Amino acid sequence: MPHPPVMEKALRVKKVLLVDPDTRTRSWLVIRLESMDIQVVEAMSAAEALRVLETTDVPLVVTDWPLEGGPPAKAFFQKLNQEKRTFILFSQAPREEEGKWFVPRQNREQLLEEVAGFFGQAAGPTTLPGHGRQILIIEDSPTLRGMLRRTLAQGFPQHTVREAEDGKQAFSQMAQRKVDLIITDLEMPGMDGHTFLNLLKTNPVLSKKPVLVFSANITPELEEKAREMAHVRLLSKPADPQKIIAEVSHLLGESKSAEVVGP
Repeated sequence: MPHPPVMEKALRVKKVLLVDPDTRTRSWLVIRLESMDIQVVEAMSAAEALRVLETTDVPLVVTDWPLEGGPPAKAFFQKLNQEKRTFILFSQAPREEEGKWFVPRQNREQLLEEVAGFFGQAAGPTTLPGHGRQILIIEDSPTLRGMLRRTLAQGFPQHTVREAEDGKQAFSQMAQRKVDLIITDLEMPGMDGHTFLNLLKTNPVLSKKPVLVFSANITPELEEKAREMAHVRLLSKPADPQKIIAEVSHLLGESKSAEVVGP
């Protein structure tokens, strides 16, 4: 399929909206694209992507297909077409009814080259994130998820970071894959952090997992409750990245040079 025209760099910033429900694929791409000085705005679903497009100007969209299906996915692709937005289908197969710019899902390096070419630059060398422990972020804000993931990638490049938008998604992920550390917000739509923690305590295995509660709503009552839970620590938003790294290091039992800051 033909390549899209190279964007006039003087007119727009180098920014990509990346829409993909797979956290590991998204994390790999974000690390690579940001190493090329390309800003990335993330979305895990078509509904979240629609909200991003209402408030953020992005010259290029990279999206899986068919996402979750249903009305949100249909509305998302309709908006892309109606607004004549340039987008790459990064999927197992192209949409049959349209001859859009398509990159097969297994060709990550090709995708990087196409995105770099769109912005008039060359793709950088391949660097793969390490594989060690599994860290799960539970946060409804894509901006904060991205900040946490980048901080963890810098402090713990050997570990794998996964994401969930609320407690329900988190339990679904933990039923399929192991987790070694949980970072959770408290106030979220769907299953909030309070409900998630209460349910976590009832599971004899998961209740032993270390948890970092990262929230702007840490109260004295919550601090008292955390003292009774050996595997839970609290950190107020906003926090310096070094404090986040220090807390995660403490919970994982890993030595870091940053000072550990407790609640």
